[in-house]
Amino acid sequence: MKKFNLFIVTFLIALIFSASITAVFATVAEGEKKDLTVNGTSYWNQSYIQLWGSKIVARSKVSLKSGSSLPVGYLGVLSRMYKDDGVLKTANAEWEYNSSPAFSYDVPTTYISDSGTYYSYGLTRIFNGSGYTQHTTNRSPSLKLD
Repeated sequence: MKKFNLFIVTFLIALIFSASITAVFATVAEGEKKDLTVNGTSYWNQSYIQLWGSKIVARSKVSLKSGSSLPVGYLGVLSRMYKDDGVLKTANAEWEYNSSPAFSYDVPTTYISDSGTYYSYGLTRIFNGSGYTQHTTNRSPSLKLD
């Protein structure tokens, strides 16, 4: 019985601890998914911004809606983070492409710790057979980093 009580107490402490970590580190603001069609195949893209403690990061993602995985280099992402006044704060230095077969591809910017209000607004590419079709994402809502 004592082992069972110890287990319950340990479990509850772990649950409370993990909930508090999630609250501190996992604030996310997602932009609306944008539906895309390339060569008759359906995709979507999306940008979102995340607070991780005292840092913030922007991410953009492109994904196949259904079907089998896509070949290497088929999906490209250029993530960008803007201050609320529209000034670009940080972005990937160059396009990044999936390096293994994938259904989707998600790329972060660098994490920053400068206080301010930020949003994510990225670009994605999908291989169309002879090159890439490029799309913007919808802008994410803004998040404030104190």
